[in-house]
Amino acid sequence: MDLIERVIVERRRVIVRPSRSLRRYFPADFFAEYDEPVDLRQTPLSIASLPFLWNMAPIVWATDETYRMDVLEPAVVRSMDAVRDVVRDMYPSLRWHGRIEARSTVATPPPAPSEFDRALLFSGGLDSTYSAMRHSGPGLLLISVWGADIPLSSKRRWAQVEEDNRQFAEANAAGLAVVRSNFRSINQPRLNTLTSEIRNWWADVQFSMALSGLTAPLLHSNGIPVLHVASGYSTAFQGSHGSLPHLDNLISLGHAGVHHDGAELTRQQKLLAIVEGSTQGSPTQLRVCYQNRRNVDRNCGECPKCLRTMVGLVVAGADPAIYGFPEYTPRTLSAIPPRFAAHGVHFNEADMVMWQDIQAHVPAGHHREPFLAWLQDMDFRHYFQAQKDDPRRRARINRLATQMSRLYSVARRAKRRIG
Repeated sequence: MDLIERVIVERRRVIVRPSRSLRRYFPADFFAEYDEPVDLRQTPLSIASLPFLWNMAPIVWATDETYRMDVLEPAVVRSMDAVRDVVRDMYPSLRWHGRIEARSTVATPPPAPSEFDRALLFSGGLDSTYSAMRHSGPGLLLISVWGADIPLSSKRRWAQVEEDNRQFAEANAAGLAVVRSNFRSINQPRLNTLTSEIRNWWADVQFSMALSGLTAPLLHSNGIPVLHVASGYSTAFQGSHGSLPHLDNLISLGHAGVHHDGAELTRQQKLLAIVEGSTQGSPTQLRVCYQNRRNVDRNCGECPKCLRTMVGLVVAGADPAIYGFPEYTPRTLSAIPPRFAAHGVHFNEADMVMWQDIQAHVPAGHHREPFLAWLQDMDFRHYFQAQKDDPRRRARINRLATQMSRLYSVARRAKRRIG
């Protein structure tokens, strides 16, 4: 059966209707649009379709069905087979026998070079900020995606994020391009039920393939051979995730390849490098918060990721208040140990490793300052294990998953009635 029911290519926008059989997983028409000067009408269809293809590929693999497209790049065909094997190894409870085949494979001519010779996915977070500073200079194109962690409906929040990213690009890169897409309009509650090994389809499977695929038309139009994707975990991480070196480095975007960047460093080592590379008069603004509980523009300062980053900055000898946490005060630190004592900070094994990483960087000679003394003495492994073994917490997670699936179904039925 055909993977694509209909495709519309406009100057800066591509719209794709997936096969009817796939709409239970992606009910909307997929779209991606670009603000950087690019004419998708002049882009080979095998490249213009890659944003949709890499978003849908893992879903197809999980269905065990075979879908066909008219034309694919030979390098992409080989890449999809290799990436699928990696995903199968990570989550062996599914067969991953689905395939995307091409009626013909045609290699497009190499694109003409431009002022850019490398690109980097840039969110303004800690990992991408470190990688951008590492690869800074002429020739670097930063690419930010609206629709990844900021919803398309949040125009005010995105305007602030884009402004921050453009200011950072002016100081560290040759330019910034923005991609706007509804690529996360997947039926995640349904995908999360395919296997107990996958709790979060976006993070565990889709993450790097989908984001990388969105950049393909930009890379082709600018003749850029490599896209850097900042690592979220160091090589010490032994778990499964949708962005790891042995997965990302296999992704083909036609004439461009993907490079998983910075995995040799831990999160705290990256934070130290950012602090050392920032000027006192203009410290780098970090945007690490995806929860944004109080609808602030940058970081809520309350969620586990914000807590971990603020503590990391303190251990690095920096003031979190000037790195994107304006409401931080020393009292913020004193409130953290009681939250742990009440088991109010929830995290997975990867989070535990990152707290241990911060702990290992506590400077000697702090004279047992109360908070740093607590941090140095805290047994994060024991804390994590106690949460993991708590049957009440597992029951809450299962109830939440069921509720999310029901809410998604209700929202879809309501949308049909309104339409």
